[in-house]
Amino acid sequence: MSSDASVAAQESRKPLNTPFKQQLLPSLQPAFRPLFFIGWFFLLAALFFALGAAIVVESDNLDSIEMRYDDAQSCPWKARQYRPGWGCTPLYVNFTITKTMKAPLFLYYKVTEFHQNNRRFVRSVSNTQLAGQTDYSAAEQNDCQPFRTPDDFVDFSSSTAGVIVNTSSGFRDLRGALYHPCGLVPWSMFNDSIALMRRSSVDGTTSLVCDGDAFDILGNPTNTANLGQCEKRGVAWNNVAGVIYNPVPDLDANPDLLTHRGWLDACEQLQHDSSLTELGDDNWLMYACKGWYLGEPGHKIPNPIDEDLWVWNRIASFATFKKLYRRITVDLPPGDYAFRVVQRWDVSSFGGTKALVLENTGWIGSKNHFLGFLFLAAGALALVFSIVCVAMNMMQPPRLSA
Repeated sequence: MSSDASVAAQESRKPLNTPFKQQLLPSLQPAFRPLFFIGWFFLLAALFFALGAAIVVESDNLDSIEMRYDDAQSCPWKARQYRPGWGCTPLYVNFTITKTMKAPLFLYYKVTEFHQNNRRFVRSVSNTQLAGQTDYSAAEQNDCQPFRTPDDFVDFSSSTAGVIVNTSSGFRDLRGALYHPCGLVPWSMFNDSIALMRRSSVDGTTSLVCDGDAFDILGNPTNTANLGQCEKRGVAWNNVAGVIYNPVPDLDANPDLLTHRGWLDACEQLQHDSSLTELGDDNWLMYACKGWYLGEPGHKIPNPIDEDLWVWNRIASFATFKKLYRRITVDLPPGDYAFRVVQRWDVSSFGGTKALVLENTGWIGSKNHFLGFLFLAAGALALVFSIVCVAMNMMQPPRLSA
């Protein structure tokens, strides 16, 4: 009786007699011959050579002009930081186009030696602020230092006149106002003014092709000369709008925010006080009215829905990078051109350089010889492997038993 029970138990644990349970599924165990590898290496070499050559030829057909301009003008930042214009006199960077550059053309600014990927730099911004919310924590505000509030960076000890703003809701102190957006990332946003001009070969006059500043916050042209010639809207990824970036909250409900729109009460106070018309320690109201960083006339506080800020906030992986500034939608025929640049963005403090890049794109994107040469190198390596396999097969052919 016990033996019958043990047999029944063994039968219950026995796997089903199926190919899967018995591990008898059909399988393929190919024996690759040397000719197989030789053929594959030759095929890869041909593919990489063809693709690399196509990329190099396409890169040669694309147009790209790069011009450094920070070294063309002596404009020390320390000497101009308290000037109302907060910028150098206009600089003209001349260049010549020898063949028609087909639209669309992309205008970039290029910066070197600027480490956007520094850990402290990346943290110095409030993503909650940029999203249009006001429930940010104290820790998040502290991450914004030294550009959290004006008194983090500006020394008000010499004068307190004009720091207090008399508003309809009471007195407010500029020193404790919270920048919106706060942090080093928005404060350091690239803000040089760039315009593309075409020079007439007959009388030397210039005609405007694209004025990079002649757009509102939403990217709509404010200068009729820009209509149909260049665009600001679309220089950043549109999928971040309404998700990562949202408009500034209602200032009436958040009276202590110092934004790009400034404090309207400060502007009203300036209108009724004729003695407060000059920039300086006795007129901090002007900064609040204009929406400037205190102590930096002309340096506007960015707007969270400005695509230029979105482009700047996309952190670059390397110290040398270029970012899209404007998109030109007309062909540029051969002739003499010039970039009119007003420099405000300082590079001397970190030993960097600035340049402008004008280029068009093809099926590979922008000009990219490196990628083409990389494919050519991979093709050469595959060809070397195939030749080595052929030599080894000739010197030591496989045995018949193999």
